[in-house]
Amino acid sequence: MIRETIYFVVMAATLAIWLACHKKVDRSFLMPGIFLCINFPLELYALALLLQLKNNLFLYHFQLPLEFWCISFYFFRVIQKDAMKRAIIITSVAVVLTCIFFSLFIQKIPRDNSYSTLLCNVVLTLCALINLLDLLYSKEAVTLKTCHRFWMSIACLAYYPGNMLINVMIAYVWKADNAIADKLWTIDYVFNTLFYFFIGVALLINGKVGSTSNRGATA
Repeated sequence: MIRETIYFVVMAATLAIWLACHKKVDRSFLMPGIFLCINFPLELYALALLLQLKNNLFLYHFQLPLEFWCISFYFFRVIQKDAMKRAIIITSVAVVLTCIFFSLFIQKIPRDNSYSTLLCNVVLTLCALINLLDLLYSKEAVTLKTCHRFWMSIACLAYYPGNMLINVMIAYVWKADNAIADKLWTIDYVFNTLFYFFIGVALLINGKVGSTSNRGATA
């Protein structure tokens, strides 16, 4: 339970940061914040079902499209190029509809939704990389102490590529060796924890910058 405890503590801390500074942060954090509010109790419920040896996979058929939509909304808000914004909107709608199709007809509820997970991971990884490129070629001054866009991309790149690899392997590894499969899940918990940790960093940075700007405007 150590890995689960660390994961939930970091997620709870990130949620607390958003609740404390959501009025000061950029509006791009609105949907990620809503996702945090929904996902924390959902993950607790999923863990409770798992500890009771009950199937919790059905929850992720609902959680995954929500997560994808909320994170892609962030990138839509912060990326500056109009062509990229349009591409994110079109891709996001297509991905969510594909996830629903998979859940209804291919990997039906309550089976594991690995196809949808792989699709979302690939697209959000690309969004994070595009965001970094957009940031690199933008004219705005970028420092790690003030740039929440950088840290949100790091959050996604710390989680989605690794989670994608684990989802590819895990079904086969479970059949071969449960001990190795459990170690893979531990690694996935590390990726998950880093994801929420870096989102927390992005929130703190943006909340601090927003607070400073408000004081300056008031003065």
